[in-house]
Amino acid sequence: MTSWNPPTAAELTRLETYAARPENRAYFFDRLDNPLWVRELRERGFFSDPPEAIEVGDAGYIRFSPWPEGRYLVRMTTWVPEEVSLVLKQMEQSKNVIVMRLCFEAAGMLPEEQLRQISHKVLDWVKAPHPERFAGEAGSVICQLFRIGKAKRALQVAGALLTVRERPPSPEDDWRVSRPDAIGRLSVWQYKQVITQILPTAVEVSGLKGLKLFARLLGKALRIGRVEGEGLDSDQHSASWRPAIEDHSQNTDDEGYDRGVRNVLVSAVRDAAVSHAERGESELYETIEHLESYELVVHRRIALHVLASVTHGDSLAEGRITDRALFGDWRVTHEYANLVRSRFGQVSLDAQQVYVRWVDEGPDLERHRRWLADSGLSPLSQEEETAYVESWQRDWLSFIESHLAGEIEERYKRLIALFGKPHHPDFPIWGEAFEGDQSPMSEEDLTLMGPLEVLDYLRHWRPKGDEREESHQSRRGLGNAFKGAVTQRAEDYAPLANTIGSLGRTYVSSFLEGLRSASEAGGTFSWTEPVQLMGSLVLPPSDSDHEGQDLTPESEWRWARKAVAQVLTSGLSTRPNCIPYALREAVWRVIEPLADDPDPSVEFETRSSEGSDPFFLSINTNRGTAMHAVVEYALWCHRHLEAQGGTSKSGFDRMPEVRSVLEQHLNTESEPSRTIRAVYGRWLPWLFLLDKKWTDGNLHRIFPTDPAHGHLREAAWATYIGWCRPFNNVFLSLRAEYETAIDRVPSLRSIGMFERKTVDVSLGEHLVELYWRGVVPMDLLERFFQRADDDLCGTIMSYLGGALENTEGDVPGPIRERIQALWDRRFDVIISSATNHRSEAQAFARTFAAGKLDQDWELASFERTLQEGVGVPPMARLAIERLVQTADNKPGDATRLALKLLKQTEHEWAHLDWENRVRRLLTVTQSTKLPDVVENRKAIIEHYIQRGHHDFRQLL
Repeated sequence: MTSWNPPTAAELTRLETYAARPENRAYFFDRLDNPLWVRELRERGFFSDPPEAIEVGDAGYIRFSPWPEGRYLVRMTTWVPEEVSLVLKQMEQSKNVIVMRLCFEAAGMLPEEQLRQISHKVLDWVKAPHPERFAGEAGSVICQLFRIGKAKRALQVAGALLTVRERPPSPEDDWRVSRPDAIGRLSVWQYKQVITQILPTAVEVSGLKGLKLFARLLGKALRIGRVEGEGLDSDQHSASWRPAIEDHSQNTDDEGYDRGVRNVLVSAVRDAAVSHAERGESELYETIEHLESYELVVHRRIALHVLASVTHGDSLAEGRITDRALFGDWRVTHEYANLVRSRFGQVSLDAQQVYVRWVDEGPDLERHRRWLADSGLSPLSQEEETAYVESWQRDWLSFIESHLAGEIEERYKRLIALFGKPHHPDFPIWGEAFEGDQSPMSEEDLTLMGPLEVLDYLRHWRPKGDEREESHQSRRGLGNAFKGAVTQRAEDYAPLANTIGSLGRTYVSSFLEGLRSASEAGGTFSWTEPVQLMGSLVLPPSDSDHEGQDLTPESEWRWARKAVAQVLTSGLSTRPNCIPYALREAVWRVIEPLADDPDPSVEFETRSSEGSDPFFLSINTNRGTAMHAVVEYALWCHRHLEAQGGTSKSGFDRMPEVRSVLEQHLNTESEPSRTIRAVYGRWLPWLFLLDKKWTDGNLHRIFPTDPAHGHLREAAWATYIGWCRPFNNVFLSLRAEYETAIDRVPSLRSIGMFERKTVDVSLGEHLVELYWRGVVPMDLLERFFQRADDDLCGTIMSYLGGALENTEGDVPGPIRERIQALWDRRFDVIISSATNHRSEAQAFARTFAAGKLDQDWELASFERTLQEGVGVPPMARLAIERLVQTADNKPGDATRLALKLLKQTEHEWAHLDWENRVRRLLTVTQSTKLPDVVENRKAIIEHYIQRGHHDFRQLL
């Protein structure tokens, strides 16, 4: 320190003036490395008035201003700890978490003597608001206090940091919140982290007192959760929310609903108790005595866990094993059973005989009878009661299975033979994840077997056991494995299709699904035999077809028929291994009857109207899937016929069977289904491709105008507009439908199962895209915008920007001009009432960020959107990226617009999100000498320096 000099009075006076500005103060203290300044600065009061938390706006946001003097103080702690401790002695609790964190950080670096002197201040600091921001630093100080002999103070500070309270009610509470809930001052994750940090040291140094801290917190948390009428020992049924005291798969997630702090504290008390008890006999005795002094059941469970975990204290273990109240208390059964399992061989013969005698006496039948009556259940017969007693005895003997011998062992074996092995008898409730149907043979094993061997296995395998067993092997599970084998070896299984057809619908469906997967993956196999099988499946099965097979009723075969339609759809596609055209007649013989399948019925549609949209139903019902296959078949025929050429016929004249089915299902009397009408909407552009004349002539039937059939028109239109891209020729035929749809805006009709998009949004996207192609006139597009609200307009114009983003290369001149003309028209509307067009104005940021239009026009237009009342767009960071790209040749515009964005942002955190991009903008324009650029750059740099980013000075 000989090279350092204390500050002069003149230097301190200049500093007082210089440090009046926050950015200057931060710049100075972040570079000050002289520890001799601490005393003089303290005497001048530089540390006595740290910044407080500041409320920002009306939304309850709080800004925590930086404290550069504190950062300097932390750095100097290792050099002048005495001076730093004097500063900390004067520090009061602050609501600014940055100040508190720096205080804890400095305190944790103090030597033993200085930390002793300020330990009383630490207790005050830890009670400051928002402890989650300094919890780790506080935990380190608590550990230091334990190590320097200030255990009592450390326990006080830890108790204040980890205290629990009742969670205040929230508007988001629902019916499940039926009792008060204990929460900590920290998040559940942080609460657990702090306990992990301090518990080992607390127990090592304070022993029983450390255990008492966590046991007391657990007791308080459980008392908070108690409701009127519950006994003093109530722990809110800990056997359900904490089935095992040890870490166990049955335990719920620590951060689960209404379980966080309680579960963390149970683990803390357990770990503290075991750690202290393992020291010796006396420590074990005082641990058990303290835990059992609580009336709460969970503390007694922890005591039993401790006795089961240690190797000493045989008399204590024996006393609990022979405690009849514990033996009969279902709430502690798991821990009692673990104690018996681990310590039964260490207790006396008399104690062992007491346990066996209780098992011989059996359960309390009278209490079980009362429970049945109170539950409204029928009483057990004599035979059922005998079975109940014997299965109960089997369970309790299983806890001492390794110690059984002679007659009692033979008895246990007899009970196992009679009732099977016990299923987790020490848990009142056992939960396990159901993994679905399982297979007795894996997909890999089936793939390695020969196909005939596999089919023989499928024919003879039968599921064993019942649904209560842990194994859930089933035909469906085996069928799933079989599907995978077929997918891998489709070329071997396809010729065996007719043999597979005799195996029952489960395996037939799996076979067809496997073929479909193989087809979609590009697999090669023969289609002849599978098409023959599919032809037999579309016929009603006879009674003889069902003998000895699973799920034989006719209704169950609808799943196989659906698989038929799906595999045909795949086989008729443009994939390399498509169905050979020579099988055209055979394929149609499969499709035609499927198109008359009764699924879905109108009643089914009515039941599903609230949860399913017509298109979703069309791909998940038999007739709907078949009608999709009809169009796929038509396209398949069209491709082959076009390739062959040489025919005078065109359109559906070359495939009259398709025309017949399509017209049949347009008859509203015989086909009133919304599901089927959605198929026409989905394939409408392709129907124009197949036969434009027929499609034009049937538009009035596809979109019926009769109000009685409005649901059919809506199903066809919503599916078309939502699932089809816009085509120029289709629009020309459907212009009247588009105009009618515009007149229905806002319709608020959702598309799809999850309501992520509306018909109005899809309509607007069609119109905008057709407009920039030059098909839709401006006046028609303006009609749409006149009826749309701001959110819808913003969504459509954002879609336009996204389309530009995804455009590779330059945008052709005519399209560019049309898009700019559209935005100019929209700007006239936006500027006339900016506050009513915020979303639309903000949407321009995406068009600007794409950088596909005229640069001068883009910059001028972007500035038009940055006006009062509009606000900063969500895509602002991409807009700044675009400004960086324009900064080389337009530095004035780029810096001016960036500054406007920074000034207009409503959220202080936005400048952090933009920081790196703004740095690049400043770097690009650093050499520019233009006065307006220089001023803009200085203002941007000042903006960041005021917010603590002092390294921005380097960009000046």
